[in-house]
Amino acid sequence: MAAAIEFKLFAPNNKAATRIGSFSKWDEIPLQKNDKGYFRTKIQLEDGIYQYKFRVQSQSPYFELDEWVEVNDPYATEINRTTHTSAVRIKAGERIIDTYVWQHDDKELPPNEELVIYELHVADFSGADGSESGGKFQQVIEKLHYLCDLGINAIELMPVNEYPGDYSWGYKVRDFFAVESSYGATADLKQLIDECQSFRIFAIENLAGKTFDIEKLKQVLDGKQQGYQNTTNASDYLASHDRDHLLAEASFRILDRETAFKRAKLGAVLLVTAVGIPMLWMGEEFGGWSCQTPNQQNKLQWNLLKNQPNHELLEYYKHASRLRRYLPAFYT
Repeated sequence: MAAAIEFKLFAPNNKAATRIGSFSKWDEIPLQKNDKGYFRTKIQLEDGIYQYKFRVQSQSPYFELDEWVEVNDPYATEINRTTHTSAVRIKAGERIIDTYVWQHDDKELPPNEELVIYELHVADFSGADGSESGGKFQQVIEKLHYLCDLGINAIELMPVNEYPGDYSWGYKVRDFFAVESSYGATADLKQLIDECQSFRIFAIENLAGKTFDIEKLKQVLDGKQQGYQNTTNASDYLASHDRDHLLAEASFRILDRETAFKRAKLGAVLLVTAVGIPMLWMGEEFGGWSCQTPNQQNKLQWNLLKNQPNHELLEYYKHASRLRRYLPAFYT
């Protein structure tokens, strides 16, 4: 049974707007503009998935005056990468995002002061153990046992909004309400969050010094000396998405392997015992040594775990993170 589904576009500076879509065989449907700047129309739609776009008579200086330009719905929750169109799903006469049913939302999660965060980029973290294939939410799910064994109880995903092009850190957002389609669908993202809940892992959507000074080190290790009110207001890290891995730093590259890994273990101790919430950048736990280049693909070097020093560092981080989580003195 068809139901009247409203489509609207806020475009106060545009003269006119129409709608095209699979529901009208891509013929234009005029939209009416109200005094608040919204163009609106209602269309009778059966249950199903439909592709669509808006066409606006642009006043932008980047186009010819009154030129008709096709744009996606800025509120679309799904973008079809092949057709570059918005998608809308209708079920029981209502708009829906997906049909995913939560399974583990009753699980209790750890309090903020006990968090040990792991920051990751979906495409680089989950690219089939170092292969060139693109990362997916489903591949992150497959790694949750690894993260749980590491002692992680929170993951921080770099932005997962739809972005232009084939690869990005996610900060150049194109569609704010849509999930990056190369990672999977909205249901896949929900499943990832749900599976995190089953492991009692939070799913979440930066302190450093260049020279050694004991007083500055004390400030770095104690967020309260920097004005933070309590331990949950500061996040500590050795590396992040915009900072090279510790072993890739110039001061580490001049060291022999044994000394470098000893210092990496010292870094692990400082990280988990500092006042504040520790955050690991993916791969730091086993001695990743890649340098970061903004918006350039940088697959996690899982094959390093075949090397004894890297595997030993991973085991060291496991013990350190558990020490952090199970001894309240470290987070109170």
